[in-house]
Amino acid sequence: MDLLLNILKVLILLFAVYFWNRYIIKNMFKLITRFHQRYNTHNLDRSYIKFYIQNESRLYAFAALLFWLGAVSISYEILMNK
Repeated sequence: MDLLLNILKVLILLFAVYFWNRYIIKNMFKLITRFHQRYNTHNLDRSYIKFYIQNESRLYAFAALLFWLGAVSISYEILMNK
């Protein structure tokens, strides 16, 4: 019974991380890009903003990877905790 409960906890965690990455993180990155393209056009050529806009998809993938790695490590601890 404990094993099934732990598996349920892991599934809920992975479900939450999936939706967190899919909607919250992705929309946050889009919101930042849209803000700078709309209201900060005179600074788009600055190195850090230019880097962010050119590498938005890579930065999103890196942020999502960090959340997935955290979820996997927490899942491992949940399943292996005795």
